[in-house]
Amino acid sequence: MGPLQGVKIIDMTSVLMGPYATQTLGDYGADVIKVESPDGDITRQIGPARNPGMGPLFLNCNRSKRSIVLDLKQPAGRDALLKLASTADVLIYNVRPAAMARLKLGYEDVAAVNPRIVYAGLFGFGQDGPYAAKPAYDDLIQGSSTLSHLIARSADRPYATSDGFISVIIYTDRQWNNFFAATKRDDLRNDPRFATYHGRLNNIDDVYGELGRYFATRTTAEWLELLIKADIPVMPVHTLTSILDDPHLKAVDFFQQVEHPSEGTIRSMRPTATWFDTPVEMPRLAPRRSEHAVEILKEHGYSETEIAALLRDGVTQTADPNKSDMKKAV
Repeated sequence: MGPLQGVKIIDMTSVLMGPYATQTLGDYGADVIKVESPDGDITRQIGPARNPGMGPLFLNCNRSKRSIVLDLKQPAGRDALLKLASTADVLIYNVRPAAMARLKLGYEDVAAVNPRIVYAGLFGFGQDGPYAAKPAYDDLIQGSSTLSHLIARSADRPYATSDGFISVIIYTDRQWNNFFAATKRDDLRNDPRFATYHGRLNNIDDVYGELGRYFATRTTAEWLELLIKADIPVMPVHTLTSILDDPHLKAVDFFQQVEHPSEGTIRSMRPTATWFDTPVEMPRLAPRRSEHAVEILKEHGYSETEIAALLRDGVTQTADPNKSDMKKAV
């Protein structure tokens, strides 16, 4: 059932931040209706893909949803969106507020048909400053938030071993003493640059430099065994391949192979949160574009004749049940 069973969400998001957020809500049981433009979410096209419009990024950020195409630039498309919103609990979008206003789908417009709706906008920048209208793509955020700078100046973190890399944090005095004992590095224990917290802080470049040189003398497996026994926080640095064999993720069945009706066998990540009384299961896999248009419109009072007119006029589309591309019904 899921803890959000009975909650209805109109999802007008695309790309990554919004779709991932609404996927999580769908995993927890909400009825998430993904409203796509006639061209669909752009991530559908990011390949490689087995079928057009079903790229891997889309598949992994849009499960637990139903899909309907609505051309919101047409009055009939806007009317359909408002009809969906009239019985929804939440409307969520991640285009700029100015774009929603141009479509006459701002908060006042939506609240006029449903005063109780939660109207949520997702933005990369606050809307009260000069960056309000800027797009918030990943590379831009990394640079403007200092993340790129920090990565560029953090040589030997993670540390190179003789055959790979390892992530280690030796932080407290107890952890450092454990490290000195496990490695038999009494020379460092007696070095004022390493012996105390303040000494390490004031000589941080020397500390990282020495650790970088020392970690390169053994293999990743040797360091993992030694540091785990010494109770020092340590993790391997995974690649996109090696993470599939992580012992913890394998033990909890995090990566699950599932059968998608059009894409065949795919690997999916299980929902991360657990709930005592309401087990979380994936109710549906990522939809084909506008796969659920007819059933959604029927649920909201549209007749067969009205649906046929919307399809004819290109306001909505329907998925060919035997393919991943689209067709218009006449």
